[in-house]
Amino acid sequence: MKDPSYNLEPGVRARMVRYLLGDLEETEKSGLERQLLSDPAFYDTFSAVEAELVDAYVSGELTPEERSRFERHFLQSARHRELLENSRALREALHSGRERRASMVWYGVAAAVLVLLGLAGTAGWRLVHRIDRLERELVEERTRRVAAPPVAVSFVLSSAASRGPGAGHWLVVPALASEVRLEIELQNTARYARYRASVETAEGGEIWSQILAGDRSLTLVLPARIVDPGDYILGLQGLAGGGPPVKTASYTFRTSVR
Repeated sequence: MKDPSYNLEPGVRARMVRYLLGDLEETEKSGLERQLLSDPAFYDTFSAVEAELVDAYVSGELTPEERSRFERHFLQSARHRELLENSRALREALHSGRERRASMVWYGVAAAVLVLLGLAGTAGWRLVHRIDRLERELVEERTRRVAAPPVAVSFVLSSAASRGPGAGHWLVVPALASEVRLEIELQNTARYARYRASVETAEGGEIWSQILAGDRSLTLVLPARIVDPGDYILGLQGLAGGGPPVKTASYTFRTSVR
């Protein structure tokens, strides 16, 4: 994970991250919680570290152990899951074909929120800093893409291979791959105009979701950097009119990197 840009001793930040990931001894945990309750400035800093941890998960910067703890412990909280969705929404807005326009909109939205909520101080402007940091990361990513054209790897997922003990697909992803394309066969499922496809780890943490359209097959494209070696479940939900999503199929697969 990257060091935060605001001033914070590495040992204190490491203790906060370990607390958020459920890896802190009980005595240290109690001490940190008492400080959170009694020191507003410490709580603001803790909230910033919490937000950076979520951003690091979304951008694929966590180690495999940190990622596992994040999914098993951090995402047990509904508020933490909401932080994750907000981070993804912000990143997707900046990743669109209107990066500069989107960033300007987000700066305007951020400023309006700060005025409305009275957060124009240090804690509030950390939101603007996060947007600026994400935009810089996008510039770096675009530069890398120009230097090295993306390499995509494709796999076919069929419902038949996902049934029975020990069933599932084994996907070997080349280390240089930038995209993983999953071709999803829609055999023996009801037909919908659109589907919501989501990819979760075996522990239940969602790493990607996308709205897709298709008749007999769908294509889901994931950034290769977020697909760590391990077990995954791809779930499909049919979307019809204004009704609730309908679960239509699921596919299990395991990935390794060569």
